[in-house]
Amino acid sequence: DGTLRAALSPDLEAGWAARLRARVLALLGDLPPGTSATPAFVRAALTWQSPRRTIPGGAISAVLAEAETLGITGGGALTEAGRILARRAAASLDEQDVVRSGSTGDAGGAEGTDGDAHAEVLSDDETLAALEAALAADLPAAVDMILVQSDLTAIVPGRPAPELAALLERTSVVESRGGALTVRFTPESVRGALDVGYRAEEITQAIGRYSPAPLPDSLSVLIQDAARHHGAVRVRAVSALLRVGDEATAAGLLAEPRLKDLGLDEVAPGILVATASAGQVLRELRATGLAPVTEDA
Repeated sequence: DGTLRAALSPDLEAGWAARLRARVLALLGDLPPGTSATPAFVRAALTWQSPRRTIPGGAISAVLAEAETLGITGGGALTEAGRILARRAAASLDEQDVVRSGSTGDAGGAEGTDGDAHAEVLSDDETLAALEAALAADLPAAVDMILVQSDLTAIVPGRPAPELAALLERTSVVESRGGALTVRFTPESVRGALDVGYRAEEITQAIGRYSPAPLPDSLSVLIQDAARHHGAVRVRAVSALLRVGDEATAAGLLAEPRLKDLGLDEVAPGILVATASAGQVLRELRATGLAPVTEDA
């Protein structure tokens, strides 16, 4: 209706959505393994099951899209993980039907309930373990190898292992994803790794551990060049600057225990900086018997 609503507004909750997801999963679970179902087929089947139950427009397509994204379906058919969830969904619907019909203890009279269905339903922990195993079997094994090219691109022929993925995230930029991951090393990406504490040697060694061949000279030159320019200009936050007339006085200020809270540091002969504010510096210096004056910028 065009009305703006907060992201977590109760108005956005759809109480029917959870049951619709369960009904869709249960329906797909009743199909022969590997059978693909279109949104039109699912809508027609659910409408036949419950003619008086209204299904909002686009809801079926949204549920199927969610299932595809989560790996519950592939190409419109349930995966092994999807079949595990479908059994849970069917059992949940059976229990809800029993409650609605007013039955007590005996679920045999509920429509669509198999006498052995509940015995096959796994506990929460067992379901999570089964899902993890099913998804691991469906996903390709992680790859811990990178093929570095002389044009500063690199290819991971598959899904990168977590450690390799973390390294590439810090040192490179992604050019493409798919069956293989293609990244590019750039001065900016290498500088980003240097910014978070990596040294040039660490970057080279880390990438080299995953490369079956010696790294190309172009990458080594890029890393060394980025390291050579990194930190040439350094920025430091200070709150006050002190000009001291002689080096002996400056050394005395740095050694004075009563001034340790000022965060004094000498950046040049006779030039001190402080992390404390100018006002605090003036007060502390006067408390030690000095007579400092304020200097305009």
